[in-house]
Amino acid sequence: MRVTCPFCNGEFEVPTSSQRKGDGAHYADRILKLSPMHIKIIDAMRHLNATSEDRATPKRAIGGMLANMGYKVSGNVISGRLSELLGLGKVVMLRKRIQLYDRDRQTYRFKRTPVWYLESQRVLDETPSALHTES
Repeated sequence: MRVTCPFCNGEFEVPTSSQRKGDGAHYADRILKLSPMHIKIIDAMRHLNATSEDRATPKRAIGGMLANMGYKVSGNVISGRLSELLGLGKVVMLRKRIQLYDRDRQTYRFKRTPVWYLESQRVLDETPSALHTES
């Protein structure tokens, strides 16, 4: 996008992202290897059986499972890693619940609580478990 400086009237190009909200981390294509936290989150989703749309689970449940597995992780860390996994195509995010926004116009909005599930069995097959590492 071309912009003009209000002070010097100089024109220059500003890079913009064409990626929409909910498409995952914009830098995911630069992630070469899954981090230990990525693997722990996939493990938590594995234990929650979040492998299909009807078994999708909210971030809070993933955080609870991580805590049960002995990992103390903030919600912001989980959100960041889920966004990266979404950008990598390892997980899918849905906003399943809707609420009536305007009764007169009959317009609806998604509720803010997204739910997550693993993209396919391939993700489980390709991702080593953090719990059962081979020596």
